[in-house]
Amino acid sequence: AAHPCTGCPMASTLNLLIDQGATFTQAVSVGTSFNGLTPRAVIRDSFGGSLIATLACSVVSAGSTTLSLAAVQTIAIARPASASARERESLLGVWELEIPNGATVTRTHQGEARLSLEAGA
Repeated sequence: AAHPCTGCPMASTLNLLIDQGATFTQAVSVGTSFNGLTPRAVIRDSFGGSLIATLACSVVSAGSTTLSLAAVQTIAIARPASASARERESLLGVWELEIPNGATVTRTHQGEARLSLEAGA
């Protein structure tokens, strides 16, 4: 599916590995000031696909944000009961970090989101 960010520069690739049942955090530097803008990040099953999770974005400095999911959110990410050991670090979907500014959306980062299943899950 087409991405709503038309004409924006190529986003940096950063793959995420999320441990199920644990708090997830990832620092991301966007290299530019947010200037009062609020970044947003989501995980979907494919670009433009169904929403799996919304990551909290905490601005920690002018051009840096921390993405996070609470443990209660990571445990709620469903994987098939039949998941094998080989699937413990299976592809969950894709994620993207965007900075909306009115009608303009800049996607700064994107990549794969993988889920490492909790033992016994």
